[in-house]
Amino acid sequence: MIPSRSSSAIIGTRAEGADSCLPITKTVELKGKRLTALIDTGSSDNFISVRIVKTMRLSTLKRNSVISMASSAVSLKLSEYCTENIFFNGCEYKETDLTVLPDSCMEIILGVPFLKLHWSVTVSFGGSQDALKICGLTKISCTPVKLFQNLTPDCRPIATNSQNYRTENARFIEKEILHLLKDDVIETSYSPWRAQIAVTSSPNRKKQLVVNFSQAINRFTLIDAYPLPRIEDHVNQIAQYHIFSTIDLSKAYYRIEICPEDRPYMAFQSGNRLYQFNRIPMESLMGCLPFNDL
Repeated sequence: MIPSRSSSAIIGTRAEGADSCLPITKTVELKGKRLTALIDTGSSDNFISVRIVKTMRLSTLKRNSVISMASSAVSLKLSEYCTENIFFNGCEYKETDLTVLPDSCMEIILGVPFLKLHWSVTVSFGGSQDALKICGLTKISCTPVKLFQNLTPDCRPIATNSQNYRTENARFIEKEILHLLKDDVIETSYSPWRAQIAVTSSPNRKKQLVVNFSQAINRFTLIDAYPLPRIEDHVNQIAQYHIFSTIDLSKAYYRIEICPEDRPYMAFQSGNRLYQFNRIPMESLMGCLPFNDL
C-alpha cells in the first residue's frame, strides 16, 4: 500500500475537435477574487497555484502528497493544502480541498473530487447536431473470487503470537489500518485464524505494511500447477513493435472481492483488534517476512 496520498494530474486538458482547441477554463470566485480555473477530468485532485496562496495570504495545512503527471514520468512531492469556499456558476462549494501546486500554469485546477459532486459534465463543441450521448459510467462489478481452493488435509486454524512494535511503526500501522477500513479493503473479524503484521521499507525508503501469512494459512496452502506464460515468448512477440503504451491500474486488486467463506483465512491482528481482508490485498500486503527489527 502506498503510504502517502497519491494523485495523478493532467495539466492543460483540451477539448479535442473544438475550433479554438483551448483548455476548458472557467471563472471561479474565491474570497471575492475572480480566478481562472481549469476543468480537468484527468486530475484526481483539486489544485491551487502557490502564487495565489501567497498573494491572497490563504491559510494552509500540512499533508504529504505525491502527484505524477500523466503525460510523463515526472513526480512532485507536495506538502500543503488549503480548504476554501469557492463560487462557480452561481453555486457555492463549501470547504473545497485545494492542494498547493508550485509552478502551476493555472490559478486553480478542478479535478475529479469537484466533478464528482455533479450528476454529469457536459463539454460543448458548438456543432449543429443534437447532443451525442456515448455511455454512462458505472461502478465496476467483479465476481468474488476463491483464493483457497487447494488446502492440505491437515488444515487447521492457527493464531500466531502478538508482536510489539516501535512507537513510530505502531503509529504508521494505525494510520494504514484506518485507510484500509475507509476503502472497504478490510473489515473487523471474529476468525479463529490470526496472522501478524510488520512494517518494511521499499527501495525508495517508503514504509509499507506487510501481513505475514507464512506461519498461518500459507502453511496449509498448496501451490497450483497452472502454467504461467513464458517471458521469452512475450519478449519475442513484442520485439517487432516500435510504439508502446502502459496503463497504471492503481490498487487494482482492491476492486476484486474475496468470497465470504475465504475471508476468515486472511485474518490478522492490529493493536487489540482482529481484521480480515474482504478484497484481494496488494502484493506489499501479502509478504512473508521474518519478524525482526520491528
